[in-house]
Amino acid sequence: MTLAFPTAERLSAAEMAGQLVCIPLRDYRGDAATREAFLYSFDRHAWGGVIVFGGDLAATAELLSEARERSPIPPLITGDFERGLGQQFPDAGTRFPSFMAFGSAGDPELARAAWREIGRELAAAGFHVDFMPVADLALEPANPIVADRAASDDPELAAAIVAAAVEGLQSAGVAATVKHFPGHGRTTVDSHEALPVVEASREVLEASDWIPFRAGIAAGARLAMSAHVAFPALEPDSARGRPATFSHAIATGLLRHEWGFEGLLCSDALMMGAVAGESAAANARRALEAGIDWLLYPPEPERVHAELAAALESEPPLRATCERATERLLALKRWAIDGAASAPAGAPAARPDQAARAAPIVLAASAAPLAEAVAGAAIVADPPTPPPGPAWPDRAQWVVVLDGGIGPDEIVLGEELAPAAARDLLVVDTGAGSDAVLAAIAAVR
Repeated sequence: MTLAFPTAERLSAAEMAGQLVCIPLRDYRGDAATREAFLYSFDRHAWGGVIVFGGDLAATAELLSEARERSPIPPLITGDFERGLGQQFPDAGTRFPSFMAFGSAGDPELARAAWREIGRELAAAGFHVDFMPVADLALEPANPIVADRAASDDPELAAAIVAAAVEGLQSAGVAATVKHFPGHGRTTVDSHEALPVVEASREVLEASDWIPFRAGIAAGARLAMSAHVAFPALEPDSARGRPATFSHAIATGLLRHEWGFEGLLCSDALMMGAVAGESAAANARRALEAGIDWLLYPPEPERVHAELAAALESEPPLRATCERATERLLALKRWAIDGAASAPAGAPAARPDQAARAAPIVLAASAAPLAEAVAGAAIVADPPTPPPGPAWPDRAQWVVVLDGGIGPDEIVLGEELAPAAARDLLVVDTGAGSDAVLAAIAAVR
């Protein structure tokens, strides 16, 4: 079955404003009030996509299928699955170790196979986009937001793992996203709370931080995600208060014109503290005018829609900018939704949003052995000497330690997979900044 997608120029201002926004669905478990409000919002705004955070997978799939049936243009279903489907839905999919485990394992083929299985689970559950892989480098021990979400502090190793993750996900029909462009690895401030500023020169960024991003884009990543981080060295006026999400020099000048990226550029979540200060609608407009194509998780999405639709009606330059953004979004939808709907035999199975509503979701457990293989390969009994200077140690014994989302009773690694020497080095704790973990890191410096 081939779905009919309009061209951007045929959309009304209200339709275009809805398409440019991706709204959240958090912890939905089938309650009637949430369902009614969510569908009412879709009926009024025809949102371009949904980012899902946890909940009950069967109830979520049923609600999203109903929203899709009521939408003139099918929405993209997305999520932050940095450790696979099981990260958001522990009872429905496999949870992998954090991304640093892939770097510690150092095997791009294993990474590619694992991310293909992650993609298959996501596709079977109805997801079109994974906001993954993290292409940032683990360059700063005090970084409160990247840490073990990065593959490594080694640019070439991280590049190989990022490229493998992109290829694996997209071979399963799930669009991959390199994030957080142009790099979040040097920050010491949490962008959920405030705006980080990276002082590095362009020459330093080119020689290090950007290598994994270039590799992910060269591997065919369908999306990139902007960072809510300021880079004075990349701004013509050396601005220190302008996040990359609002920077024309970075989003358009660097990524589009210099690098030639033709995919979809989405913002990081616009409800984060780093981009607070102006109204949600003003921030949305700043992002679009800078070169962002898709507005992820803005606060007050209905107000954003209303003000953006009004501006699109009266301002031809903004309309032209947003037509280009919408066309890139529609191109991604043709690949991710229409491509899956018309996939040949042997391709990833049709998603629930292409099947009858409330059809049962069946997920194979085939990814679990790969999760154990990654964790096992990441454990080293005799790790090499850590590099000099402030670098986050991407050694396996820290992979499990630093993953704050995994409790001590949830480690996928079986005791038999860890050599005795490695077991002695493991420090199990749920907080990357805990005293136990920081002391353990200091001990290997």
